[in-house]
Amino acid sequence: MTVATITSKGQVTIPVDIRRACGLEPGVKVDFVYQPDHRQIIMMPRRKLTLQDLAGSITTKPEPEDAFDRALVEDDERIRTSYNEWMAIR
Repeated sequence: MTVATITSKGQVTIPVDIRRACGLEPGVKVDFVYQPDHRQIIMMPRRKLTLQDLAGSITTKPEPEDAFDRALVEDDERIRTSYNEWMAIR
């Protein structure tokens, strides 16, 4: 286990062996996640997203899984149709 000290400004120097293992270089942004259940702070380097990372992230609407979901979709379609018809009359 590596130990670091928090300064009066709330800063912590990440030990060199951890920086090297994680590929952290000056200027890299990191996210901190606090897990109160385990009293842990997790630090994760923020990656730059590429188009490859985003590929497939926008998908079509999933199919309804059960009768209740299908009824909601049908109601939504019925309401939209009625509204559009009403707007066309005005």
